[in-house]
Amino acid sequence: MKYCKVKENGKVAYENKCHIYWHLLKNELYTEKEIKRLKLKEPMKWVNYKTGEHVKVKTEDLFQKVEISNRKVYWMFGARFESTIES
Repeated sequence: MKYCKVKENGKVAYENKCHIYWHLLKNELYTEKEIKRLKLKEPMKWVNYKTGEHVKVKTEDLFQKVEISNRKVYWMFGARFESTIES
């Protein structure tokens, strides 16, 4: 199945009537439909947890498209990740 893998830890901030933040974990997997549901407007404000810098980015800069078997995907605390254990 096709997923979009988060490249870096951080959060996306965008403003409507109030500030909304989406915290993204490195290697977390999203489907393309889930990303559309987030309604991320480009360019987005990206806050990198390591450096603390605020940068305007596009969706392509945050996610890497990957193809992973459903058998190699697991859920932990409501987030989807790729299993690194060989079976």
